[in-house]
Amino acid sequence: MNSSRKRLLIYDGDCGFCKRLVSKWRGKTGDRIKYVPYQEFSENYLAISLEELEKEVKFIHSDGSIIGGAAAAFMVIEHTKSPLKVLAWFYRHIPLFDLISEWVYLIVSRNRKVFSRILS
Repeated sequence: MNSSRKRLLIYDGDCGFCKRLVSKWRGKTGDRIKYVPYQEFSENYLAISLEELEKEVKFIHSDGSIIGGAAAAFMVIEHTKSPLKVLAWFYRHIPLFDLISEWVYLIVSRNRKVFSRILS
């Protein structure tokens, strides 16, 4: 990817929980981030396996670097005007906040159907 490309979030387009969050994020980030379900992700991007995409969201920076999981979610939040963007700062600077966030992300990602029903 070259640096002129938009930031990209790849998510599970079959997951109701994921689609709800992406819908909210899309409204808050405008055109600063492109959102693509991994089921439609057709770029030949060898650095990301299908298994990884099924497991967690991936955020691809405009320079081509990739992050996943809670870090990717916080990166999206950081590109909003929401006061919650402070959580991205916490993730990068507060000891243990990143580990706890990744643990919570893992629990949510393994139980997306349950969380999707809760948000309904």
